[in-house]
Amino acid sequence: MKTSWSGMSGQIRDYGKRAHDKASDYSRRAQQRTRQKSYRRTIGIVAGMLLVLVVAGVAIPYVLPQGLQADEALAGRGRGLSILSLSGRASQVILEAPPAAEAYTTWALSQDRSMFLVAWCHEAKPGDPSSADRMALQLRSSYSGHLRWQYALDPKQISMADLQIGYIPRTMDIWLLSRGRLWIMDDRNGDVRAVKVLSDGVLVSQVAFSPDGTRVAYSGAASGGVTMVAVSDFNGSSISNPRALGPPAATAGPPAPLNELDWSGHDILSLCLVSSNEIAVAQGSGTTYSVDMARLDNRGGESWVQVSAPDLIYSMSAAPDRKSLLIWVKGPTESSYLNFVQASTGQSTDAPASPGRKIFLEDSQAFRHPAVWSAP
Repeated sequence: MKTSWSGMSGQIRDYGKRAHDKASDYSRRAQQRTRQKSYRRTIGIVAGMLLVLVVAGVAIPYVLPQGLQADEALAGRGRGLSILSLSGRASQVILEAPPAAEAYTTWALSQDRSMFLVAWCHEAKPGDPSSADRMALQLRSSYSGHLRWQYALDPKQISMADLQIGYIPRTMDIWLLSRGRLWIMDDRNGDVRAVKVLSDGVLVSQVAFSPDGTRVAYSGAASGGVTMVAVSDFNGSSISNPRALGPPAATAGPPAPLNELDWSGHDILSLCLVSSNEIAVAQGSGTTYSVDMARLDNRGGESWVQVSAPDLIYSMSAAPDRKSLLIWVKGPTESSYLNFVQASTGQSTDAPASPGRKIFLEDSQAFRHPAVWSAP
């Protein structure tokens, strides 16, 4: 009996041990499954948060577009583009230099300044934009420089050597000026159409649209060698009812005869329509440079206010509120500077963007004009 009971006791202990081991193994596996589920859940949460952050990072510029601040302008720097502070902060690179043999030749801001246009090209002869054999217009985010779209341009229509671009205010249309012709591109599909200029034979050299997009100022060479500056109505496809303006030396009052409206001898460097009836003309004559501003009255006359510049004017752009003009002027040796003037009176302005009214740019900083403060 003792032997039998001892054997049974051993069997019971074995069964108990095996049961304990099985229970421990089951508990261990259950804990492992619980930990794995916890790990998977944690990984899922982390992955979801990362996905949300990535999507948010991509979507924020589209859903909540953030444009340039009031004291910032877009300018070239080196072979890329930078956001230029007008209040003393360091500039910020928004678009890195393209690969060798490629170039960004000109740029412009959208009306809300949340996007910018830039003309890209591949140069058959590096450094020579007139040799471009492939070219495109790009739309990028002012928030990140991210490419929104890119449309190819036709080298038969467009030359990168003289291309000017910009959005037509209150529309999704983009204007392109090259080889004396004005073109309109549809932002939605890249289709390009020619703009009909009322005066046949006019080769347009500069253009600017009013803030409401209904008027356009342009300069160009007309038949007979006459250089003209005019403000006209614009309906989205054609220019009509042109009003030719006489240069500042012309007598103010009723419309002058054609020979007094000739700007020959004046190099029209830039135009700006501050409003539908206020124009600014950056021009040079010989070694004399100035910004001339006029309010157009209903009688057909204009009275000019002239602001002299000591040297060549590289570019001119209106402030986002259209109250000031940002003028880039060639300065002393190896430098240039940005100057601010009131858009209506021509007086120097203590704009919030520049209490000192002048921002000097050393040539060594490699900034490139134009400096674009708002949509043209």
